[in-house]
Amino acid sequence: MFMQNPPPIRLEATLSKAQYQFVLQSPDTDDLYANSAAFESKLRGLPMIQDVTSDCRSRTPGKSGDRPRQGRQPGYYADQIEEALYSAYGTRQVSTIYSPSNQYQVIMELDPQYRLDPSALGMLYVRSNSGQLVPLSSLATLSKGLGPLSVNHLGQITAVTISFNLKPGNSTG
Repeated sequence: MFMQNPPPIRLEATLSKAQYQFVLQSPDTDDLYANSAAFESKLRGLPMIQDVTSDCRSRTPGKSGDRPRQGRQPGYYADQIEEALYSAYGTRQVSTIYSPSNQYQVIMELDPQYRLDPSALGMLYVRSNSGQLVPLSSLATLSKGLGPLSVNHLGQITAVTISFNLKPGNSTG
């Protein structure tokens, strides 16, 4: 962690919501989020500090699953599951339509009713090495939970930035 008083002209990409900021980093995401929440609440309790904010929003509903291990389900690999998820929820270009005056990219996507329904994840199918289609729900255990809206990094390590201002009449000392 480090304390920073940003200059009037910012040259780096990290923007703060206040004049001062702490950046907490850890490769253990669960530990980082737990400690950053505790640190943020302690900062809020200090009488000389105001406007405490954090870029960690870890209360977003989502789905998670155990990543299948090679060998647990013979013939299926994590990259095949990632490809199935990207085909369903990503922006996979599958073709280009050429007209006399323009080109149109054909993007594959799920019907909106399935993109908005978390239970639709279990209905996705994954193709094995032998060509057989199997539902994702039979390869991975899916569970509902809360998680971050986005995972921020500083360098390549997961980071949480906690910003604050001093109340008038107080100094950093």
